[in-house]
Amino acid sequence: MAPRGRRRLAAKVMDLWVEERVAVFCAAYGDAVLERLSGSVDAAMKADHAAFKKQHLSFKASGQAVAAAEKAYLKALADVGALDKTRDKTVFEIADEMPSAKLGTRASPFGDFCPYSPSRLVSLSYAAETREVAALVSKLVAANPPPAIGKLCARLTNENTAVDEALKALSKPGSALNEARSVRDATLADWDKTFRHLKETAKPALRDSPGRFEAVFASPEAVQTNVRPTRRAAKAAPTPESPAGDGAPVKAPAAPKKAKKRARRK
Repeated sequence: MAPRGRRRLAAKVMDLWVEERVAVFCAAYGDAVLERLSGSVDAAMKADHAAFKKQHLSFKASGQAVAAAEKAYLKALADVGALDKTRDKTVFEIADEMPSAKLGTRASPFGDFCPYSPSRLVSLSYAAETREVAALVSKLVAANPPPAIGKLCARLTNENTAVDEALKALSKPGSALNEARSVRDATLADWDKTFRHLKETAKPALRDSPGRFEAVFASPEAVQTNVRPTRRAAKAAPTPESPAGDGAPVKAPAAPKKAKKRARRK
């Protein structure tokens, strides 16, 4: 892949990662705000509260649809990987047979039949390897190879076809995943709008309760958004009430050593 193509791919992956993080944060944030307002809601806030609650449920449902679509896509992708692994094994088996059949050498098993070495061939992308394997088999069959290689070529053709069909089938769950993400992103825009309206209404409605507005709209805890804290608190030293382990002896803390005074030089 050209450097420009790699940069575009990296940018796309980063965009998808950011979208997922935003979606996870908004889902946790909305849950937290609604839970904090689960008691009594001021009359001035009721309409916006109901609108946000309805939109939040719709947004979470769209997020669940994305998770289900992603699971289906990853399963289809895993199936392609399993078929490709089987195909690669046959590629190496043919490479092992080529030198003894005088169709290649140990240094270059495929000789003029393929521009790639076996290890380079199996490292190509799924689609590229499918094309190159088809060309390799076609040339080998035309050379009238020994029966052992002929059988391997027939098997490799079947395996190559299976990978090709699995790749084509991958487009359906891929399209479903993209569609689910688009629906979720559109729902997120409406989520943000109703959330802002609720926040704007809540500020004057909660002004007579000092600190209430800040408490209701505080960001959710890191554990709710799957974000690991940047710094972890130091572990407390074992105490008699909480020993280091079952049956572990509890040692009293050692007394601090007295600092030795240095004698002054006269």
